[in-house]
Amino acid sequence: MGFRQRRTITGILFLGSVLAVFLRLRQCFDPEWGPIAGLMFHPGAVPVFGHRLLFVGVAWIFRLAGIVSTDARYCYYLSQIVALLWSFFMVGWLVRETAGEEMEYAAYPLLALLLLPTLDYFTYYDLAIPGFYAACLVLLLKGRHGLFLGILTLGMLNHENLILMAGVGVLSAFRNRNYPLSTLLAGASLGIYAAERQVLQKLLPLAWTHMWNWPENVHPIDTYGLIPLCAAALALLLPLACMVVGFRYSHPLLKIGAPVVLLGLTVAGALFGQWNESRMFDPLFAFSVPMLLSVIGKTTAGSLQPREPAPDSTCTLVA
Repeated sequence: MGFRQRRTITGILFLGSVLAVFLRLRQCFDPEWGPIAGLMFHPGAVPVFGHRLLFVGVAWIFRLAGIVSTDARYCYYLSQIVALLWSFFMVGWLVRETAGEEMEYAAYPLLALLLLPTLDYFTYYDLAIPGFYAACLVLLLKGRHGLFLGILTLGMLNHENLILMAGVGVLSAFRNRNYPLSTLLAGASLGIYAAERQVLQKLLPLAWTHMWNWPENVHPIDTYGLIPLCAAALALLLPLACMVVGFRYSHPLLKIGAPVVLLGLTVAGALFGQWNESRMFDPLFAFSVPMLLSVIGKTTAGSLQPREPAPDSTCTLVA
């Protein structure tokens, strides 16, 4: 397949995958606990979600520009198109850097396949999460630590769980025995996180009483029901399988990052989340897509180490 033909197919898959996820998003509902109009006009009145303002701001830009309509729902849809383009572009870039350019075309339908089961109600932040994790990974790969901290700062305005990438950066530098950089990243990331949370709380004071869900998570079947838990487990099964299958042949940074983020999401989910919410594991998609495509690309190229052939006993000389 020629380069131009491959780029054309990749572009079609990119746009088709974005469209598929957007059409599924159109079928979701507006939750009463985090209404999109309420977040646009009164974010301080919406517990927890009121501090995840990045794409609320993007929706406001479309509203002020008067594009298509100033209705909150249309502004929300436009903001989510931006979020989708961001995530698909950044995951594709990460795949090019870790699995090879020839595997980029497969990244987009795979990411769409992972996202689709997680969508059932509107949020401003979920669709952009894989993009911010992928962007941080790309910047760590390239050694652009200043930009990494910048994306970390911006991405935590979308969702605070991006702080887990600080741990990935610290461990990556520590593994390379760059102890000054490891210390710098730890201090800077924690400082940025604390400052950002403080500023947001000062500007938009939110009640913290709604954030602790661990008492409900101790008895998940009684709290959520068996069927929702099974549905969430099934939605999580595919990204976990991708990570397990591709782990051995993945880039070392992905090998470091995937367990750190999985552990962090599990602990945070137990304390603050709900086990019937498969979308709380969306950050894993930034790891599972390149990890699976790494092993597929190497298998296709025939670069996996072959097993040693068994000795042929018929050729053994007997003294």
